Amino acid sequence: MELVMFVLCSIGWIGTGYLVVQRRSLIRWGFFLLMSVWLYTSVMLLVFATQPPLWLMLSLGFLPVACIAYGYRLYDHYSQREKSKRKMDLISDAGKEPEIR
Repeated sequence: MELVMFVLCSIGWIGTGYLVVQRRSLIRWGFFLLMSVWLYTSVMLLVFATQPPLWLMLSLGFLPVACIAYGYRLYDHYSQREKSKRKMDLISDAGKEPEIR
């Protein structure tokens, strides 16, 4: 049963990933994140059904924490980059004469 759920979630995750690549929208990103959570849950069910060693369970349990931390790092990096870009645009626009049409 766990293997069937894993296959279905994998197909759904690939499908929502394809939809996000086609046209990025907030709803499609939401469904992609939902399918990612379902895929992770199915992987955990599949792994725990086999009763793996403790180090494997701990490393798989730490994976979402690492992904969230890395995602926040990327978000912070790009938001700082965007702020500096906006600041430079404001500085460069300040010296220009207003357009008269």
